[in-house]
Amino acid sequence: MKYGNRAHNIPSLDLITGLCYITSQNHGYSVNSATLPSDFKEYFVNLNDGSNEGMMHKTRPISSTQFHPEAKGGPMDSAYLFDKYLQNVQREKESQAVYKDNRPSQFLLDILSRERVGVEPSPLAQAA
Repeated sequence: MKYGNRAHNIPSLDLITGLCYITSQNHGYSVNSATLPSDFKEYFVNLNDGSNEGMMHKTRPISSTQFHPEAKGGPMDSAYLFDKYLQNVQREKESQAVYKDNRPSQFLLDILSRERVGVEPSPLAQAA
């Protein structure tokens, strides 16, 4: 990315819904979509230069944006991203955060095992 994207009113296309959102941006780099791990997919694309503006995990509640969804470019175009985030947090809290005996869920163990020493991955993660 030669100069970066530093402006307001930049169109970003949501590749899931096909809707375009007007965004505010201030970044000098982007993720090359061709280098995404196989379990991630492109979520948003900049309609001015075709650069990646977001990605999401294919099976886990993980997503990102390169633009500023909290800014008022649309003025509320991307506010749904915060609703989606809070829904994901609530769903994980209710279903997987901690078992009744206060053990961490398998979801957390699988993620933490990739990040921290001393946490064993699940047998399913080891088989993958």
